[in-house]
Amino acid sequence: MALEDRDLEPLWKNIAEILPKLLPRERAEKWTDDDSLDRMREITGELLMILSREDPHVPGEGRARIYSAMAEARLNFTWHEFNGQHPFLRDEGPRYDPALALTCYGLALELFQRKLGEGDRPAVSAAGAGESRH
Repeated sequence: MALEDRDLEPLWKNIAEILPKLLPRERAEKWTDDDSLDRMREITGELLMILSREDPHVPGEGRARIYSAMAEARLNFTWHEFNGQHPFLRDEGPRYDPALALTCYGLALELFQRKLGEGDRPAVSAAGAGESRH
């Protein structure tokens, strides 16, 4: 089954709407006017969250707030935190971790195959319905 642009539109729409709101603003220390955590319930697709415990832009408290908001909104998501430096997926520079990047690419490919390849199949998780923690 070949995927066409129209098949991907709902996925890209969800990503385009929420992702910019989860990313830090340039050098902003407070997000007083950001309502992305309150808008979590608007997300209808499954999310794959890949985060670094060593990322100075999203400290542990911020990751906990995002996780709690997603869980409270009863979103369908998997949550993966790794001990990698901030740009560990970016294939340049000394902080790039190719083994960790490969693991994360595998997670993304599994999600794409399950949701876009053969239809909407449920995630297989040993941690419970809808989410897993690494």
